[in-house]
Amino acid sequence: IVMEFDDMKEAEWAAGYITKMQSKNVLQGFEDGTFRPNQPVTRIQAIATAVRLMGLEEEAKAKSPDIKLHFKDANLLDSQFAWAKGYVIVALEHGLFDAAEDRIQPDNPASRVWVSSLLVKALGLQAEALRQMTKIPDFTDANSIPAGAVGYVNVAVEQGIVSGYPQGTFQPNKNV
Repeated sequence: IVMEFDDMKEAEWAAGYITKMQSKNVLQGFEDGTFRPNQPVTRIQAIATAVRLMGLEEEAKAKSPDIKLHFKDANLLDSQFAWAKGYVIVALEHGLFDAAEDRIQPDNPASRVWVSSLLVKALGLQAEALRQMTKIPDFTDANSIPAGAVGYVNVAVEQGIVSGYPQGTFQPNKNV
């Protein structure tokens, strides 16, 4: 495992967090020795991270690439993100997707609210998130957080998965 990426000076504030998650095999860099800390995290990268967080990477890698998925953009996964298909299957089997999600959108940037929900589910904290669905988050832009995600954001903040910005906002639709 490379503990120092060639481009970590681009985000020195995050180096400790990245190294910690890398040592737990949750985060990985790119094959060229970079981490690319200032590029948006894609949805497929977030899904792979969530599956690794659950300790299920080997299970994901063992999934058959022949399994058919019922997403409208499943062919995009097969053609451009074949390496990640097992991660998507494991994420489906463990309830990490919302029931209304009909697309993976693997190459789209992952939003803060989507990643908050994904990681809270990966940590098995759904019940706690559901208990906190009526607790309005203490952010000046709390009204921009979807009602069905409020509990997940609350738990993600409590668990230290995500925090707000210095001006008191959460910016739920901002890219990770």
